[in-house]
Amino acid sequence: MAIKMNENNYETNIEINNETTAKIIIEIIHSIDSGCESLIKTGDERIVDDLGFDSISIMELIFEIEQRFKVDFEGEMLLVQNFDTINILAEFVQKLVIRKRI
Repeated sequence: MAIKMNENNYETNIEINNETTAKIIIEIIHSIDSGCESLIKTGDERIVDDLGFDSISIMELIFEIEQRFKVDFEGEMLLVQNFDTINILAEFVQKLVIRKRI
């Protein structure tokens, strides 16, 4: 399912897929901690172990993702494995976006 949104989460001709979702998440990560920019190479970096995010940074990340993608993380979704790497988080967010649109 193709979902088209711009950077403010308004529909446009930019297709949102896992790669685009990962790029947006990387932008959010950079806005939270600009020091992470040089650490991100492939999207397989671990958010806590490699990028050094702590619980407060994770909460900021969740808030920004909710705002940007217009989704809600419910309690049972806040599992550590959903936040392991950027790519895993992007896949998870993509599923949330698709589920919300159906």
